[in-house]
Amino acid sequence: MYQLEEFPVCPSYRKITDEDVFLLAKAIPRLLRMIPVLRERPSLYYSRMPFFSVRYCLRGRNRLSIGELLELWEQGVARDGNAFFFRGSGQRLGSTMKGVDILNGSRKSIQVSSTALATVCCRAWGCKGERTVFPPYATSEVADFKELLAYAFGTTVPDDDGTLPEVCPSFLKRLRSSGGVSVMPVIEFTRVPSGKFLMGLTRNPEEAARDPFEGVEVSVEGFELMTTPVTLEMWNMVTGEPDVSPEELQLPVNHVTWHDCNAFARLLSSIDDRYDYRLPTEAEWEYACRAGTETEFYWGDAPRENPAGDDDSRALPGSVVHGLENPWGLVDMGRVVSEWCSSSFHPVYAHPFTRRNWTGAGCRVIKGGVSSRGRQFETAWSGSLAPWLSTGWRYGTGFRLVRTLRSESLSQVKGGH
Repeated sequence: MYQLEEFPVCPSYRKITDEDVFLLAKAIPRLLRMIPVLRERPSLYYSRMPFFSVRYCLRGRNRLSIGELLELWEQGVARDGNAFFFRGSGQRLGSTMKGVDILNGSRKSIQVSSTALATVCCRAWGCKGERTVFPPYATSEVADFKELLAYAFGTTVPDDDGTLPEVCPSFLKRLRSSGGVSVMPVIEFTRVPSGKFLMGLTRNPEEAARDPFEGVEVSVEGFELMTTPVTLEMWNMVTGEPDVSPEELQLPVNHVTWHDCNAFARLLSSIDDRYDYRLPTEAEWEYACRAGTETEFYWGDAPRENPAGDDDSRALPGSVVHGLENPWGLVDMGRVVSEWCSSSFHPVYAHPFTRRNWTGAGCRVIKGGVSSRGRQFETAWSGSLAPWLSTGWRYGTGFRLVRTLRSESLSQVKGGH
């Protein structure tokens, strides 16, 4: 278990101005493409970001350089769409991350767990607990932040087309740098028919904070959804990692971020010339999980025993080979791991309800799974998590994908709440 440490108060820095935020917003797309160049220029790479700090960090410094922050942003950490977060403040269990929208320079904020943030930073840097997440500054000659910006805007950047580079998680970086080739796994899909259902329907919720709700009627077009969650075998064939034993191959992959899931979907789309792959929307996921039922779970109103087979919270989630099918043949939908959806999280259902995807900076929806106390979440329950986190309750966050024929995907609206 990682040990959290509280660090001494850092020296005072000047207050960040609106001009600083605006300049940073304009520079981010170029700086992300300049990471290899900055690594060769330590004084620029270690330019101080005086307005970025994380109060609690894992065995490391709590104030990052611009180069270190760019490395995290490249992997999707502290980043959501056009919003980039660079400052964290708050207590150990709750923190407000503050950032900027690069399109208009406006400020953004998001609530995250400081512990979860430290853990995902540690993961992004490959820290195993035996060394610091961010090593001490490698040079005493550190450029001023504005000097870095002047260099960024005055230098020719290869392949700079003015767009924002896609998120490149650590597994994708390693795959590209090693010249590895992804192999298309054998994946079974189930056709989900078109229809209507009462989204959010719950008549006997166990959660004290929830009241019975008759739901909102939603229409869903037919689509193809993976029969099981993505397994470790599928993940290994596409990404080349991690090394797994034969008995682990059919376990669902867990503790993956929303950015990881989308990168995986892009890899599948790149090696399959017939289909495009994506995460399901919140409406699609709940509709497929219910499979025409109106009970709290697709098997009835009572939760089942711990799906891992014991009371050990460290136990691996159960194999999909022994999973439980719903009436449409979909296996273990939210019964073990929590599953990511493409939709942004909103605590109150919109009315009138539409299938267009809600966009913008913020948390993403996760569905199903098991709480830290071993209680299964009802089908109607929707959780939220920042897209770069992967903590996900007892068994972590997994996912399954929707596939669409290329000819269909050109005209289909990919949406839903």
